[in-house]
Amino acid sequence: MCLFLARRDAEGKVILGPRNFTGKKTKLGHLDSVLLSKPSYVSIEDPFKHAIEKTLRDDVHDGHKKAGHEVAFKPAKLVKEKIYQAPYEHMNDRVEVKKEYRDADGAVKTEPKNFYTWKPKMGKVGKRCFFNGQPEHIPDDYNWPKK
Repeated sequence: MCLFLARRDAEGKVILGPRNFTGKKTKLGHLDSVLLSKPSYVSIEDPFKHAIEKTLRDDVHDGHKKAGHEVAFKPAKLVKEKIYQAPYEHMNDRVEVKKEYRDADGAVKTEPKNFYTWKPKMGKVGKRCFFNGQPEHIPDDYNWPKK
């Protein structure tokens, strides 16, 4: 038994087209046209301005003349930085030695290795793992102090 029956037209063919319209319940609430006193919106008739433009400083050429000054601002005094020098000449404690990695013939010299490594040990790891096998049991006389 088929639970879903296909919709068919008058000739018996299956309708493949979409439904014309599907509707939902209308939204509840009041529109501005229904209200007695209309709300005041902040953004109506207000041109958009970038926030960064308010914070930037305007660069006005010859702005000092508009402010009533004859010349632009100049600092009263220039302070020179002192370059400190030691009372003695710097001396190197260390002499740089250049290493030669080739001999007179041009062959590369080999030096002894700094340390040796071995491949990892093979065997058991974990509980009851011993170097030379499980140790043998050695009996102990607990009564030797009494003897």
